[in-house]
Amino acid sequence: MMRPLFILIFCALQCLLFIPCSHAQTSSSNEISENCPGGFICMNGKQESCDDIRMKVRDTFKFGDILAGTHCPGGKDQLVNCPIGQVCTNSTSVEPCPSGMFCPHKTSVPEIKCGACGVGSTTKKRPM
Repeated sequence: MMRPLFILIFCALQCLLFIPCSHAQTSSSNEISENCPGGFICMNGKQESCDDIRMKVRDTFKFGDILAGTHCPGGKDQLVNCPIGQVCTNSTSVEPCPSGMFCPHKTSVPEIKCGACGVGSTTKKRPM
């Protein structure tokens, strides 16, 4: 019974988050003539704040903040997972992981201590 619920939620998230702007399409389906500014997603011909979308998903599906650790860079029309070695506290902020911490992809708050890790480390180093 869990599988149909997962599929329903997955499809709803796709519809909510990954629909490109209809007004931005040109003759080529892969070419976009107008890009959304950072912190926004284009969908159905309008711009919507990524922070608002994040809160709508949290409040609608009640699974917690599943979009924490994502950001919306300028020139993209979808949420992007925060890369390894970075911290994304909101939809426009991408900062290096602090020294002494390791930040796997999709980090919104650094929580993994790593004494051997420098600023922005992309691997968790073991002390020698």
